[in-house]
Amino acid sequence: VKHDAGDTLTSGVIAPDGSYSAYLFAPDTTNGYHFLRRTAFWATATHTISLFVKASGRRYLHLAAGGNNLGTPSYDYRRGVFDVQDGVVISAPTSGSANVESFGNGWYRISVTIVVLAGGTARLDISMGDNTDPTSTIISGGNGTDGIYIYGAQHEVASFGSSYIPTTAGAAVTRAAD
Repeated sequence: VKHDAGDTLTSGVIAPDGSYSAYLFAPDTTNGYHFLRRTAFWATATHTISLFVKASGRRYLHLAAGGNNLGTPSYDYRRGVFDVQDGVVISAPTSGSANVESFGNGWYRISVTIVVLAGGTARLDISMGDNTDPTSTIISGGNGTDGIYIYGAQHEVASFGSSYIPTTAGAAVTRAAD
């Protein structure tokens, strides 16, 4: 997983399942784009990405799928913006959907579903939204400690997110339908 060089990504945080496998994602003090990114091949199809989140001093998060090389015309086409403190969708992709599900103790599972128009190499982007303008990806006022807890990112070729499937080292896993 690639992340902005100065940002904090700290492991050992209690996850929704009680394990110590969640991370704190906290922007540093530089004003700018603060992100986590994973690149993979995406086929022409409907895709859903999901992530467990919990506020820890910051409240807005963007979850984006795809990229311009997949035929998705703009960032707004493929991203959802979430208030992870109150557990609400602020904005959904212009040609897709966004969802929030409560898991208790301040944890939410957020998801974004889009239709990829042309297959190719793409990415899953997790980025902070600014505390004063949640739809902006330019962060000001980071301190390296206030952030958002993250856990269990999942990408599926499906029109909805299934129950969480624990995996390691990016290995693909299949199972019976939910």
